[in-house]
Amino acid sequence: GWAVAARVDSARGPADIGTGGEENRAAPRRAVRIDGRPARGQSQLAEHLAVVWLTPAMDRLFADSPSRRRAFLDRLASGLEPRHARDLAAYERALRARARLLAENADPAWLNAAEETMAARAVTVAATRAAAVAQLSAALRAADGAFPRAGLALTGTLDLWLAEMPAVDAEHRLTSALRESRVRDRESGTAAHGAHRSDLEVCDIDRDVAAAQCSTGEQKALLIAIVLAAARCAPPQRRGGHERSRGRLWRGVDQGAARARRRAQAPRHVYRRHRRRVGPPSHGVRGRR
Repeated sequence: GWAVAARVDSARGPADIGTGGEENRAAPRRAVRIDGRPARGQSQLAEHLAVVWLTPAMDRLFADSPSRRRAFLDRLASGLEPRHARDLAAYERALRARARLLAENADPAWLNAAEETMAARAVTVAATRAAAVAQLSAALRAADGAFPRAGLALTGTLDLWLAEMPAVDAEHRLTSALRESRVRDRESGTAAHGAHRSDLEVCDIDRDVAAAQCSTGEQKALLIAIVLAAARCAPPQRRGGHERSRGRLWRGVDQGAARARRRAQAPRHVYRRHRRRVGPPSHGVRGRR
């Protein structure tokens, strides 16, 4: 396994954080420590810094299942609102508790209490997601660079209710929907309504094309644009003190994307001539010391 440790300076003051595998356990798992003490979970890191990342495994995000897109959005939302990770964990516990009560044919009074708790947690999670989408959308519209402008939208019954009515009314409506779907949910082992049914839809605003219908390269460009927007939206007190380096990184990424776009639009003979003139040695021998 691997491990990493660092000292970070944030609004909460300096902290020593680290993560690594616990090999002395029967089932190895990754542990997180903050100032030498075990953290309750990785979500506790969000209290000290905002973390965003981009990996090759995310390339098919827009063509993958809604659960992958929800997880992606939840990571971005946690960078903007540190409590979101805990709220999401509480909602998932409430979802499992209701499913267990349904399987055991528990007393309706217990189910009523479980569904009220689940609905309250679901509205909290959905509201944080909606706020994150609104903040990211504003940053994407204001971005001036070579990457395409991505449009974001949440789709789901609960998201629609939150957009149409106050949060309290949406919570009551979800509670009623859960009560009415008990028979079906008992058979399926899950819930037909809730924050776990939401999806994140992404499109290229300038071309009015859904991300799922874009080419692989266009999907990667949209994904990078969203991740950079999330980094720009992170609260200043949780970014650290490297704004100048971050600015150089963004400019370098934007310039690289601009060069790639110009190369894609150039005639084939121009690209070949340019590649012969400045490209690396074909066999990797020249220039070796």
